[in-house]
Amino acid sequence: LTKAQKNQIKYIDPTYTLDKDIPKYNKFGKQDGYLYKKGYTFNPIDYMNVLPPDFIVFNACDTSETEYVKEIMKEYESKTKDYMLVNSGCKNKDLKNTDFNSKVYFLTKEMKDKFQIEHTVSIIYVDKEKKRIAVKEVATDVKENSN
Repeated sequence: LTKAQKNQIKYIDPTYTLDKDIPKYNKFGKQDGYLYKKGYTFNPIDYMNVLPPDFIVFNACDTSETEYVKEIMKEYESKTKDYMLVNSGCKNKDLKNTDFNSKVYFLTKEMKDKFQIEHTVSIIYVDKEKKRIAVKEVATDVKENSN
């Protein structure tokens, strides 16, 4: 991933259309119709009672990004808001040289593709009002609130 050159937010529509029927079974284990038919469309955000933690994707080997992330962690902790740190730059052995008081996960290809992550620092969160997944890109040389 490359560093974000400007602050911006893009939104991902997580609406999903079933590609097959979801059968319904009775108490005897026999199929008894369908819970949802093929073609049923829904937005999983409509069914969320509790929001997942925000993902903070950054290059843990980049000093400006790690300093920014440490500041943003303080904001999250003051709001008692959950977050997960996701590294996109260092190898595991290099990560040991950082001093985060939190687990740091590694960015997977699936996560990168699903959330269309192109730049670091990216903060991924659910925007319940818009019913979208927000990917907020932050240029680390520009200070801005987390969301």
